[in-house]
Amino acid sequence: MADRVRVMSRGRAEQVAAPSVLYAQPSTAFVAEFVGVSSRVPVRKTANGVELFGRVAKVRGDVEAGRSEELDALLRPEDVVAEVSTNGLGVVNHRSFLGAMTRLGIGIGGVTVKVDLRSGDAADLELGARVDLSLSARDVLVSERRQVS
Repeated sequence: MADRVRVMSRGRAEQVAAPSVLYAQPSTAFVAEFVGVSSRVPVRKTANGVELFGRVAKVRGDVEAGRSEELDALLRPEDVVAEVSTNGLGVVNHRSFLGAMTRLGIGIGGVTVKVDLRSGDAADLELGARVDLSLSARDVLVSERRQVS
């Protein structure tokens, strides 16, 4: 494995960095989706960032954020926390046991957000459970909203 990797798209270098940096701090939506799993979640711009799960989240850099009012946040499964809540806006619609981790699919606002939790922490999150989602990451990567055809 190389200590630095160049991710290319359409003949253009998107990012050159160590593999761990490409995963944890992708500089573009292409890199985020090419290297690892991400969920695209529609967000709304605010004065201090973007509104995500009812709270304001800081935007990572200014990457791709200024071109459009229609934005998506790209979230890694381990950067999202799900907690059971009788009035939660999300619903557990998928559950996969992966050994030490359990991957949940949480339906919220017309999208499915992938959430990875330690399997012990996911015990109460059965299919159909209502949940609230929050962000454990300190910032999010945003991109213009992808149009679904």
